[in-house]
This record gives sequence, structure tokens and C-alpha cells, in this order.
Amino acid sequence: MFNFEMLIGKIHNYKDGTTLTSLAKKVGISEGTLRKRLKGQGFYSEEIIKICDALNIDYKDINQYFFDIRLSKTQQKKGA
Repeated sequence: MFNFEMLIGKIHNYKDGTTLTSLAKKVGISEGTLRKRLKGQGFYSEEIIKICDALNIDYKDINQYFFDIRLSKTQQKKGA
């Protein structure tokens, strides 16, 4: 399971007030689907590109935001 804490932080701190709802619309998915993806379900490549474009994430930084395999704090507590 991937850790999306860095991506979640980027969403919450993005300068234009991006919310999960507005980002989901830009990506072309529902907010519920975005929440599932952020909880570890992972993203399709097209979604990654759209999120990078929406949040001005440089493509060279994709691994940091989308492929971090360290356990999140929640996963550590669950013993995952």
C-alpha cells in the first residue's frame, strides 16, 4: 500500500484553495473515488498526470507523491 501523506499535504496547502471536491472534478472522478485512492487504493496513470497538472507538481517528483511505500501513521497504528 502506498503512503499519500505528502500528496494530501500538497492538496490541503495548495495556494488556490483546492479542495478534494475541486481536485476530483479536475481529475474527472468523484470525491469519494479520490478519497479511496488517497486511502491507499492508488491512482491510474491518467489521474496522476491530471493531479500533477492541477497542483503544479513537477513530473520528476511523481515518485515522492504517488509511490511512497513507507507506512502512514494510520497504517503503523493498525499494525499494517
